[in-house]
Amino acid sequence: MIKTQVQLEKWQYDQLKALGRERDRSVAALVRESVTLLLSRQPEFDGMELADVAGKYRNASPRGKIKRHDQDWAEAIR
Repeated sequence: MIKTQVQLEKWQYDQLKALGRERDRSVAALVRESVTLLLSRQPEFDGMELADVAGKYRNASPRGKIKRHDQDWAEAIR
């Protein structure tokens, strides 16, 4: 396994913690399961680099803007 760091919105973390308690699973295990499920449903992205996928998804921010840090990162990989 590769260790990585992910930032979650507070509501995502809270719901994952609650689900983990219900299912006796860690947040990390739930995140790994979620990633596996997502990737298994996305065959068109099989083998693509992150830069190839950048910009393919709509911003889900409630304010309609992405954070400056995320904007800088998105621009850096284009």
